[in-house]
This record gives sequence, C-alpha cells and structure tokens, in this order.
Amino acid sequence: RELVARVILETLRSIPVPDVHHDLRRVLAIISRLGEDSEPSVRAELMEQVPHVAMYCHEEKDEHQWMHLVPSFLLPLVVRYLTDVNNQVRKTAQAALLVLLEQELVAHNDVEDQVCPLLLMLTNSDAHDDFRTEAAALMCRMAPLLGGDLSRRVFLERFAALSADGLFHVRKICAANFGEFCAVVGQEVTESILLDKFYALCQDELWGVRKACAEVFMSLSRVVSASKRRNDLGSLFVNLLQDESRWVRMAAFQALGPFISTFSRMETERETPTLTSLSSSSSAAATAEAEPIESDFNSFYFWRDPLPQLNLMPPTTTTTNNQGDPPQPLVSSEAAANNQESVSDSVEKALEDLMARVELGGGTTTVEAAAAATTQPASSGELVPEPVHAFDLRRVACQELLGAPVAASNIVSSPPNSAAVADEGTNDLSADQSVVPQNLMDYYLQMTDPYYVETVDAEITRHCAYSLPAVVCTLGKEHWPLLRDLYTTLASDMQWKVRRTLASSIHEIGAILGQDVVTQDLLPVFDGFIKDLDEVRVGVLKHLSDFLGLLAEKERRSYLPRLAEFLKLDNEQNWRFRQELALQLQSVVALFSPADSAQSILPLALTLASDRVAAVRLPAFTLVSQIMKQVSENSWADDAESMLTPLLADLTTRFCSGNRWMLRQSYVNICNQLVTDRALPLEEFGKLLLAPLLALKQDRVPNVRLVLARVINFQLKYHEFFAGSDSPYRESLDETLNQLSADEDRDVSYYATVKRNQTQINSLHLPTEDNNIA
Repeated sequence: RELVARVILETLRSIPVPDVHHDLRRVLAIISRLGEDSEPSVRAELMEQVPHVAMYCHEEKDEHQWMHLVPSFLLPLVVRYLTDVNNQVRKTAQAALLVLLEQELVAHNDVEDQVCPLLLMLTNSDAHDDFRTEAAALMCRMAPLLGGDLSRRVFLERFAALSADGLFHVRKICAANFGEFCAVVGQEVTESILLDKFYALCQDELWGVRKACAEVFMSLSRVVSASKRRNDLGSLFVNLLQDESRWVRMAAFQALGPFISTFSRMETERETPTLTSLSSSSSAAATAEAEPIESDFNSFYFWRDPLPQLNLMPPTTTTTNNQGDPPQPLVSSEAAANNQESVSDSVEKALEDLMARVELGGGTTTVEAAAAATTQPASSGELVPEPVHAFDLRRVACQELLGAPVAASNIVSSPPNSAAVADEGTNDLSADQSVVPQNLMDYYLQMTDPYYVETVDAEITRHCAYSLPAVVCTLGKEHWPLLRDLYTTLASDMQWKVRRTLASSIHEIGAILGQDVVTQDLLPVFDGFIKDLDEVRVGVLKHLSDFLGLLAEKERRSYLPRLAEFLKLDNEQNWRFRQELALQLQSVVALFSPADSAQSILPLALTLASDRVAAVRLPAFTLVSQIMKQVSENSWADDAESMLTPLLADLTTRFCSGNRWMLRQSYVNICNQLVTDRALPLEEFGKLLLAPLLALKQDRVPNVRLVLARVINFQLKYHEFFAGSDSPYRESLDETLNQLSADEDRDVSYYATVKRNQTQINSLHLPTEDNNIA
C-alpha cells in the first residue's frame, strides 16, 4: 500500500487522454482509500505525494481542467491530516500545506475557508497541548505566505492571545516568530497591538522565551518606527544583555550588532526596512548556534525587584562601616583555606549575602563603603556611576570570596578591562555620536573584554567581528574613531576564527571608510593578515582585488612584490588556496599597468599554470592569457612588441620544452586559451608559438598528443588565418592533424577526426590524470 501511494503521480501521468475522466475517478477513489489506511507510514507517504500531484494538476490545467482537484480534493485531504493521531503524519501534512502555499498551488480564499478555521480551533485554550503548539507554529509560518491583509483579518487577534498563553512552548513559538509576523502585519498594527505583547515576552519567567525574543530583535526593530526603536526597544534590549540566564545574554550579545545596524540613517528615514548585504551577513552570523553553557542563579530577577542605585568609590578608598567597626569578610579566611565547600556553592552564598546587605542596608561590605565614599557631589569632570545589576553583583561576590579588592570599575555594569570604557578619549567620542543609543554602543565596545568571554560566550568576539561591518556602516565614517580601538583589538585576537572573520570583511569596511582611513588604519592590519595562518589569509585572498582597489596607486604598487607571499602555504596540500589565488589575480591584473603585470604577476601565473592540481592550472591558463592580452593591447605598440617577444620565448622554453609531460600539456592549453581570448595578434601567435605547438605531435605521452589533437581539430582549423587557402600555416596544420589521426592511441586518433559538433565534451583541458605519465 505504501508503494501504491508512492507511484500515484506516475499513475496519473500514464492516464491516456481519451479515458482521462473515467480513469481519474478510479485513481481518486484509490487515494481516498489510502487516506483512511490504518498504517501511519502509508498516510505519511500519501501526504508526501500531495504537492507533486498538485503541481501536475497545475501543469495540466489548460488541457484537462484538473485544477479543481486541488481545492476540492487534495486540500481537504491535507486539512484532515492536520489533526491525525500520528505525529509524523501531522508533520508531513503541515509540510505539504506549506509547499502548496509557497508554490501558489492553492488560492488564498480556499485556505481561508478550509484551513484557517481549523487552525483557530486548534489554538483554542481547550485544545490539546500538542495540537495547540503545532497549530501556532503553522500559523506563524503561513502568515508570510498569505500576506498582510489575510493575516491581520484572521491571525492577528489569535497571535496576540497566544503570546500570553499559559503554555511555555506556545509562548516560545510566538517569540521566535514575532519579528516575521510583525513584518507581515505592518508597522501600525505592530506598534498599537503587538509591541506590548513583546515587552511581556521579554520579561517572561522562562529563559527560553526571553532567549527567543533576543534572537528576533533585529527583525522586529526593522518594522517599528525610529522613535520606538530608540526609546523602547533599546532599553528593552539592555535588559536582555543583563539577563540572569547566560543563554539569554549569549543570544542578546549575538544579536547586538545586527540590532545596532537597524539604527542606520537609511532605516531611520523610511519605515519599510531594507538591510544592506553587510547587515544581512551579520544577521546570518549573529544567529549561528553557540555552545550551550549552563548558567543559573534564579534567586534574583533584576527587572522585577530592581536594586537601588549605588555610588561608587575609587579603588584606593579604605573600607569602613558607619560605626567604625572593622570590615567583615563575606567568607572567612579559615573557610576559604579549608575549602570545605565547592566554589560554585560559595559564590552563590556570597552573592546572596551581598544582595541581602545591599537591599537591607545592613552589614559592612566593600560595596557599602564604596557608596559611602562617593555620596559627596561629584565634580563636573567625574563620571556618574551606573546602577548595579545582578549580573555584576555575581562578579563582586566572586572577587570578595577570593579575597580580591573590589574597585569601583569592578562593580559597574561595564567590565573593568574594557578599552572602550577605560579610554577617556573614546568616551568623549562616544558622547558625540547620536546615531545609536549610547548604552548599546557601550555594550558592543565591551564585547572583546575577557570578562565577557569567560562569563557569557567564548565565541562572543567572533560575533562582534561578524557584525562589525554593519556597525561601521551604521555609524558612518565620521564615527570611525569610536570603533578604531575595537577593530585593532579584534585584529589581534588569539582566536584565528575571529581574525579570519575580520580578514573576510576588511574590504567592506574599507569601502565604507574611504581611502584615507584605509591607508592609515587598515593597511597595518592587512599586512598582519597576509602573514597570518592560511585560514586567516584566505579571508584576505578572496577579496584581494577589492581591497587593493581601495588603495592609492603608490600603496597599491608596493604590494606587487608581496603577492608572491601567497604562494607560501602552511600546508602544501591546500590546493584550493592556490586556486583562489589564480582566480583573484584575474581581477588584480586590471589594477596595474601592463608592465607591472608582466613583471610581477606573470611569474605567479606561470607558477600556478605548472601546478600539480588541474583545478589550479585551469584558472591560471586564463590568467596568463589575460596578462598577454593586456600587454599586447596597450597604447604603445612598439614597446608592447618588445615586451611580448621575451615573454612568449620564456613561455615556450619553460613549458613546451619542459621535462614533465604536464608542462607540455599546459603549453597546449595556454596556446588554446590565447587563441580563444584573442589575446595575441594571430601573426605573433603564428610566428612565435605555432611551430613549437605543432612539434608536440611527436610527444611520447598520449595525453599531450590528445589535447593537441583537440586544439587543432576544434579550434585552429576553424580559423581562416591558420586554415585558409592562402595561409602559410595550412600545410603544417593539415600534416599534423593527419599524423594525429593515424596515432596508435585510440583516443588521440578519435579527437583528431571527430567533428566539433559531434562530441559532448567541451573542455579542451582533459585528461590530466597524473597516472598517465609515460
């Protein structure tokens, strides 16, 4: 029965036209019978075939009028299986319905009449939990396919209700799809109805819901107005960055860069959002999976019971209590010495003790002394300390537990070692920018701090590097000094993945900042990347021409001798690196003069053209031809001729007379590429290259003769210059082709005689197997 369900489409296709109505009714009867089969695998297989059958009906609609089968027969079948008792059957039916919508095989009014009432029924509070969860997910996935009008009319009220559902899984699904759903229903509905629901989800008691909210912040931010984005979403996102759950903080920091990118001027000026490729790549990177690291201290929820704001003391201030009593340590030295408790338990107890003293105002702590020492009005030049949050109190407790002094910078929400916070000049620059809320920028500038690497996410610096181009684009060139130190820190990060990410985007950042900043700030970083690991260098290499194109001619020419450094690899087996080099040099050639290309790039091209790997040689052939064409087409013809002659002579000596058969075969392929691209005047080709080329008919390796036969038979003999009746080369060309036609190797003789339009093999570069060496 499962096999019968699998061949339904083939059965429909085999129905003859004269008997279409009679046979179609019989097939539909079989489908109905299979739809009531007791075996779940049969029903699931039937659902898998529904989109294919619907597509066939759509293709045949003009001839047989089968399109009525989709709304009248197939769609009701899918709707029935949405409530099947078997989970796999339901999942398959949901997938089939989405395919029908994506491929536009079913009309929206049919979906509204048949599917939407069922979804609304399944999402009622009295429905089964599994059905409610699946229906909520299906509704969210259908909304973008059905459009804004239908979604607002049918789904909006139910989606808002489900966002406050008592079932955790339902709320999590709504949170995960909140941004996409808001993009469908539009800005006005989002701000008037849905934003309040999102605020509640961001304060949900379960961390999984809050984490889902953090992940969709970017898509939601693109929907709302600039004022809502700055005033409401900004502060809401800061709460997620300070969340008690490490998983939530991890997701929030990953989404921080993409969220900042929505504050760009382009996003502010218009309500319908469109991100650049920079922020798109940042979003893809920011939503990447992170290693799950458990972190819980659920005894405190800062957004429900906020701590009082504390003023802080300088690090050197002596700690005293109000009564003059000596300070009491949080954990006694005897207990620490005996190590009778685990570190985590000690930290938790110290944290609870610290928070109790902060809340009740009793006891003597370093925090209280800091507050007492800074109760005097601060001078105008001093910074006003920020509120203390639970996330930072945990670190204070750890330091007190270990006996370390607690400095003022260790209590505020900013990490102590953050260059962005510690550097006074950077703070001044930060205050000048008004594009992005400053608290968000402060957190972004702190993402390279080792404290966050240890307590939030080991990959946090990589996410910072991924989103950096979007942040630079958002702030603009005028605020680059604010990000310069961060960029330098990321460029010297110990993780090669971080450096590779930065190397892959250095050309994008350079295009945003302009030539002056590139020369002053990015060139030193670029020089470091060139000397880095191969995994990092490949990021620079893939956009080498883009970056060199940003430089002034003087700086660009200074890199000509350094291009050879890309041939030095940590692992010589990494042939894809050399292949990428050959491809990139094709674009680099256009940035230099013919003389520079011939002197500095052509030697690299010839080295790549003699590589052991065929995939490296093929783009190198094109590169050699490109350089030859550039030299031959330059404006000073006399000098061009004087340059071409030694270049072609060196090419013949190095390849045509080479000891390895692969070099001689490469010579044939280079000659073919030169003729194909018309890189040389045919007179020059015939005078300097044709005779050595035809001499390879005597080569002892069949692979060389085979490629020669293909080049002559498929290329040269169709050129009037070589094969014309008055051509001086026709006789030697015919003689060579006749000799190859009678070659003892069957493949050589075949390619010497077969007509060009009779073979299906288009490449002239095969075979290249090294095991054919004679």
